[in-house]
Amino acid sequence: MATIPDYTAINSATSQPRELFLFPCNIAILQVAQTYHNHHGFLWFDSARDGHLLNRFSYVMWGPEQVKIFEDGEAFESHSFPCYDCRPPGQNTIKILNSRDDLHLNPTIFLGGWAGYWAYDLGESLESKLRQMILPLGKNRAPYPLAQFGFYTQFFIHDHGAQKTWFGVYAVDETAANNLYQNFESDLLQSHRKSTSPTIQRLSFYAQITRDEYLSHVEKIIDLIFAGEVFQANFAQQFCASTPKNYDPFAAYLNLRVINPAPYAAYMNWGDLKILSASPESFLEISSNGHAVTRPIKGTAHDLNSLKHSEKDRAENLMIVDLMRNDFSKICDFQSVTVEKIFEIQKFAGLYHLVSEVHGNIAPKNTSLSLLKSCFPGGSITGAPKIRAMEIIAQHECFTRGVYCGSLGWVGIDGALQTNIAIRTLTHHQNTMTFCVGGGITACSNAAAEYAETRLKAQKIFEALGDLSAL
Repeated sequence: MATIPDYTAINSATSQPRELFLFPCNIAILQVAQTYHNHHGFLWFDSARDGHLLNRFSYVMWGPEQVKIFEDGEAFESHSFPCYDCRPPGQNTIKILNSRDDLHLNPTIFLGGWAGYWAYDLGESLESKLRQMILPLGKNRAPYPLAQFGFYTQFFIHDHGAQKTWFGVYAVDETAANNLYQNFESDLLQSHRKSTSPTIQRLSFYAQITRDEYLSHVEKIIDLIFAGEVFQANFAQQFCASTPKNYDPFAAYLNLRVINPAPYAAYMNWGDLKILSASPESFLEISSNGHAVTRPIKGTAHDLNSLKHSEKDRAENLMIVDLMRNDFSKICDFQSVTVEKIFEIQKFAGLYHLVSEVHGNIAPKNTSLSLLKSCFPGGSITGAPKIRAMEIIAQHECFTRGVYCGSLGWVGIDGALQTNIAIRTLTHHQNTMTFCVGGGITACSNAAAEYAETRLKAQKIFEALGDLSAL
């Protein structure tokens, strides 16, 4: 298997290398999140569906040492994510203090590094054909950066399986680490004294297009499929709501994670931009030794039996599995690319999904970010063939997707990587809350049924954040 050493080197020969210190503690992750959520660069990777087997860990991180903004393919290059004077974590460099307890290291656990988001629109910037086609459409791009990351050397880990928590920090020695841990405890104590119950303010969402307009677009996409232009295209509609000046997006997220708990949920505070995600879908999970897994979701139903027997949903899923196998084969050792699961039914909040699983081992000449670039954006939210599907999406959707259908995730100091597919994801920017819902259009699609599926996917968001009359 490949190791991923490219961005783990210590960059400054004059700096004393910092090592990772872990402090086992008995602190609720919600308390940590409530303490730091107002800080610029606060991120919460939240397996809100506690006990989900495929996402065992949640993380809170704050106080990034650096913040980087990207508007192009540099967001996928290893040299864009240097790790400065932090020694790559390993069994011989992790110091576990104040306890005989041990952290059984998982090769995909976050142990410091870069974290943030890659917007869907970055995928268009990677392909010259898409850039040339999309620019003349005259769409306004998302009013925030296409990618934004912080470099985090202090963070909080919650292991849902073992029900244990740790404060992690990089420091030059034990004394410095203990001082930082004491600062952390002090922050929690002060926050607890000031804590108040957040108020949920209901929003009135409106659709950017009418039902008839949505149906017309779907019919046109179906015609393109029968004309041989594409096998499948993912088409979405957008909902927006104005928010009052004192609106609290974090309070809204706390309600969302209760109403719609999801294994790949997240909340991000980038100042003017807040991201609230209740994503059920993993995009890429890559271990520090280069083993990669993607778990595309295609096929959604409220009823278990209808999903079991839906040829349309199985066809959707199979096409995306084939696309992801192709993307993996460009970066992984070819013989290592396998389909480990196909058409597995998983239950999420109020919905059933078909989930498949593709594995591969990254070739020695490549990195985890090479694979992310090859696969981005995820095939489950584009269609197949990917480039033509993205052209059709751009021509028929009246908005640019921005964060929606991009990825939220992290790139670890040790080369591990984890990202979600940013579906069931809202953005709050300039007093506007926005989210999108979509579905895969195939030759078997019925326009009215596709519209109903988008409303089904939006239902939990309306329930958590919106005016209940929208239901």
